[in-house]
Amino acid sequence: MVSILFIYVLLRGINFSAVAQIFEDTNIYFLIMSLILAVVDLYIRAYKWHFVLNKKTTRKNSFKSYFLGYCLNAIFPFRLGDIGRTFVTKKEIPIRSGLGAVVFERIFEGLTLVVFFAVALFFTPSKSVVLTHTFSVTLIVFFVAIVLIYIIVFFKDKIIMLLNKLRLSFLNNAISLIEAGFDGCKSISYIAGVVGLSLLMWFVSFFMFYFLFCAIGLAVPYYVIIFSVVMLNFAIILPSAPGGIGLVEYAIILTLGVFAIDYNVSLSFAILIRTLLTFQALLTVYLAGSKILLGFYREKS
Repeated sequence: MVSILFIYVLLRGINFSAVAQIFEDTNIYFLIMSLILAVVDLYIRAYKWHFVLNKKTTRKNSFKSYFLGYCLNAIFPFRLGDIGRTFVTKKEIPIRSGLGAVVFERIFEGLTLVVFFAVALFFTPSKSVVLTHTFSVTLIVFFVAIVLIYIIVFFKDKIIMLLNKLRLSFLNNAISLIEAGFDGCKSISYIAGVVGLSLLMWFVSFFMFYFLFCAIGLAVPYYVIIFSVVMLNFAIILPSAPGGIGLVEYAIILTLGVFAIDYNVSLSFAILIRTLLTFQALLTVYLAGSKILLGFYREKS
């Protein structure tokens, strides 16, 4: 329902002839560069997932797990693919630990996005009320999340004892899940590796967006590119229809609108982003879905 609402809002003010003209003038070479970086981005994310799992399973299984999760997120709502990817590695990594790793990955990605958000906001000449308020809310949310996770990781036993006394033992599983996912945080080398791969992943995303802006002939400052990447990924985190359709496009248009970029140009850019996300989803269907189905068929045969 949320996605349908946003799609309705997006299409209400569209000028179809203007959008068609923008696509007609799109530079195909810059678009191809974005597609190539989309493939690189996908593999970096898959390797980061392998690293987040602390290399407790093979790289092949980690990659298959991540690609399946991405594929399922493009098919099912509420980001169910994040749960689905843990079933591929369940022989080596218990599902509880896999879910904990997913929580860790999402929190950590959100934290790095907040840092980039702060950098872009600092260098933006005119401070937008929308962006400032969004930053304040996200900063508070992630700060509270990090503090709670720190307490859970280092004081797990005491928290469980307290919950048992308060007759809230049903929360013990959630505490154990988070503790399992964040256990690697006690290692400096583990944190450094995740930070390095996250930075590499975001820089690839920034250049991917840069080439897309170039494809439609739109020259924007670097901080607009950063804001676009950050807002898109915040939108993807929220539960919505498969692939965040509607919500992602609205986040992009809202962000570009802050910098007085024409609505039809913003919508054209959002459609190109959707094309890129669909391309990645179809690629994961091939990389994960076909192989898993083939393995299932052989096993049953």
